[in-house]
Amino acid sequence: MDLETAMPTPPTCAATACQATARPPRPARPRPGNLAPRGRPLGRTAALAVALAGTLACALPAWALEAPLVGDAHVHALTPAQNLGRAARLQVGGGATAFLQFDLSALPPGTTPEMVRQAQLLLYVLQAGADGQPGEGGRFELQQVFGPWAERSITFETAPPLGGPGSGLVFEVAQAQQFVAMDVTGWVRGWLANPGANHGLAITEALATPRALATIASKENVGTGHVARLQLTLADQGPAGPQGEAGPPGPQGVAGPPGAPGPQGPQGAPGPQGAAGPQGPAGPVNLFYVRSESSLTGNARSSRFAACPANTHLVGGGCGHRDMNAAASDVILNYSGPAPDSPTWRWRCIVDNRSSAGRAFQIYAICASATSVSGP
Repeated sequence: MDLETAMPTPPTCAATACQATARPPRPARPRPGNLAPRGRPLGRTAALAVALAGTLACALPAWALEAPLVGDAHVHALTPAQNLGRAARLQVGGGATAFLQFDLSALPPGTTPEMVRQAQLLLYVLQAGADGQPGEGGRFELQQVFGPWAERSITFETAPPLGGPGSGLVFEVAQAQQFVAMDVTGWVRGWLANPGANHGLAITEALATPRALATIASKENVGTGHVARLQLTLADQGPAGPQGEAGPPGPQGVAGPPGAPGPQGPQGAPGPQGAAGPQGPAGPVNLFYVRSESSLTGNARSSRFAACPANTHLVGGGCGHRDMNAAASDVILNYSGPAPDSPTWRWRCIVDNRSSAGRAFQIYAICASATSVSGP
């Protein structure tokens, strides 16, 4: 993942303070294609919104997780029987519809719909156009999918039904080479309540701009690493409260009439149990980043690692060429994920340098310190 063209710097949360900073990304180089993208950075308003969201997220005890993208594809009316699931770019508009599928089964056991504080879909728009004018923005609609589909078999002829025009979330793309975020909290809560209804999302042109066009980075696009992401914020339930105190003994019974001495009677039943004590407060969650920069040897394959400190947990990471310049195309990312031998605390990247010269490389790990953390 190219850190220089990604979102503004994520917020850093500490145990005693919460800080959020926003740094607009550098503009990316235009790429060839039908639509000429505009290499403009994320706007000031969007950058401030991201920083504010990070600040509010740190103010409350919560987990920041990401649901895996398990399938993405687009279908086209001009090629109704063709499967386009291996394409590096997802097309929207002009007869094309994009499909996204996320896996919620990896969430911590016992996750309920009420625990989802926010669910946000993040898309990276590579190219955009409207009314046949490349580079111009347009309006698009995010709809629910109401039927199963598979990335490597879906076609225009076999595509499942959607919610229909006007049933979803309409969003606007002002220009290319930028991120677009949408709140899908309600849909994700519904999928958790009824997992069988999770057939993913579809993106179409909106009724207001029927000639809008856009291309979105797919998970097969190793050039940018800007795949669609479903970011979740879950409430942290904290540890169980202490056991309540024992209740008082029961009252003594009324004495019976005097009788002849007899054998000793059995022991009486214990008194009622006292009420349970209150639940303890939720524990804090701290997220921070560990970054590492190095130089890749020319014409060689290398492994790079970013490790979380002791008593913390790995929750994510990424890597890529340090700078957005012509040298970035020489760096080929083969793997980016938890290290197989230490998946709970180290992020590993396997990368090829196709150039004879050294190339600057950057890797980072997202670490968490919490009362309860689930991971790979």
